[in-house]
Amino acid sequence: MDTIQTQVIIVGGAVAGGSLACALAYQGIHSVLLEKRKTPTDLNRGDGMQPRSLEIMEEWGLLSAFEKAGAIPAYGIEMYHPFLGKLLEIDLGVVKTAHPHLLNLPHRDIEVLLLEHARKSGYCQILYGNASDLIMEEGRAIGVSATIAGSEIEIYAPVIAGADGAQSALRRKIGIEVAFQEYEHDLLVLHAQRPDWFTGKLRTRVFLHQDGAAILLPLPDEKVRLALLVPAGQGGQWKMMTEEALLHQLIKRNPRLGDLKGIEKQGEHIYRMRKMHAPTYAAKGVVLLGDAAHVTHAAGGLGMNMALQDAHTLAAELASAFQHRVSFDQAYSNYERLRYPVNQGVIDRAEFMSKQLWTPSQRAFWGRALSLAIPHYLLPFLWKKITTSLAWRNAGILTPTPAKRSPFPALIVALYRLSQGRIGGHSHQNPVLLLSTQQENNKMHTVPLLFFPKGDQLLIVASNGGSDLPPQWYRNLQRNQQVILHIGSTSQKALATVADQDLHAELWPWLIERYAGLEAYQKKTPRQLAIILLQQEVPTEKKEPEFVAIGAK
Repeated sequence: MDTIQTQVIIVGGAVAGGSLACALAYQGIHSVLLEKRKTPTDLNRGDGMQPRSLEIMEEWGLLSAFEKAGAIPAYGIEMYHPFLGKLLEIDLGVVKTAHPHLLNLPHRDIEVLLLEHARKSGYCQILYGNASDLIMEEGRAIGVSATIAGSEIEIYAPVIAGADGAQSALRRKIGIEVAFQEYEHDLLVLHAQRPDWFTGKLRTRVFLHQDGAAILLPLPDEKVRLALLVPAGQGGQWKMMTEEALLHQLIKRNPRLGDLKGIEKQGEHIYRMRKMHAPTYAAKGVVLLGDAAHVTHAAGGLGMNMALQDAHTLAAELASAFQHRVSFDQAYSNYERLRYPVNQGVIDRAEFMSKQLWTPSQRAFWGRALSLAIPHYLLPFLWKKITTSLAWRNAGILTPTPAKRSPFPALIVALYRLSQGRIGGHSHQNPVLLLSTQQENNKMHTVPLLFFPKGDQLLIVASNGGSDLPPQWYRNLQRNQQVILHIGSTSQKALATVADQDLHAELWPWLIERYAGLEAYQKKTPRQLAIILLQQEVPTEKKEPEFVAIGAK
């Protein structure tokens, strides 16, 4: 029997598996991806990638491929009531990101591009076949047996990732039990030509109706994705309707939908609406992501984005494990601590949105409409704050809750440099240095940080004010450990290393004796605040390069 040895085995090759393969390749980690299907299905699934996902894809070097494939920008959501007019507009333009919009592309094309990128990276081997069983040793999975082109093979790796969907076989094999909550409605998905009135700044348009909302999502080639909420179990009746009968039903939902032409019934799909969140993301050496770990109502349109962002976080944590900074179990735990509250927040918001879209009684229909109309028309200042918050949440940028961005770090950097450390050189009775790390665009990111001398090394802490997200400078040095320190009037190169678990346990009490604020930050987040050791090189006499001060986040 043939055997393969790799670093990570990925079971499942849809968006979750393809994203993880890309994320691992970015981290320089080899993987073998097992997928049953040689070509993606034509099922109509999520088509929109939110701004946070676009940031990640740009980091992976994948964004341009999506743009070349014809993905179109969409700038938020508009919600219309048949009598009260436009009740809600979520404008992603208010989000401070390089990509204040969604990118919409048919789901099938998204899967293809992810797998193609992973394959071309040279870090991922894609095998088409069935994962037969887990290979266990002392109660822990160490590999997968699979059938590839009729031959049995065994694949071994220290990490096995289950990206095999909502009915995950791996999840069952490792004993993680889940409960699905069914909704009272299903979702019928069709495609049509984009109507003439669907112009201007493209946003998803939601037309509310007591029988269930109709949703139009703009797609490339002047098309739209049409999603209709229908009573649970009645999807088959809708699929059997003639085009004339279907148009009649659409006009009942909203007269403007009568302008839809070229409705494509081939490939139509009925989604059973349900939700699920696994109690844990890892067991017996197997870690779950995407639909294997959580299922959300399609109202938020974010299931695919959850999977992609799971992959990004998991790969970063696995990189630490492969660099022997943490154990694999600790990497799984860190991944779960970071992603679980974010994913639960998405599930909860989708639940809330579903209640706006499915209002089977007149009382519910008008009650929920008025809950939006009253602040919209009578409390405009409050409504603006609400819609701005919704925009950030729909962008995925503010989750998990980060420390607020402040202009002061950039000001401190400027004053520190001008005064050669005489201004801004101390805080909370501890010295301050400027740390410069290299970003993906090769520009330097410079921030002021408290530091704590210990022997011939300097210690700094990735606190980020107690945010659930690590600071940008920490993410930069995970990719490139070479940094530049500015202390007073001197600039020195240094090598940054992250303290392992044993060293962290030894240093943490010593650090909080010197600055009690660190303990307060740690209490605000489940993320363990990393301790970084800076080993200085000989001070350089060379001219200091131009740095871009962009704040402490």
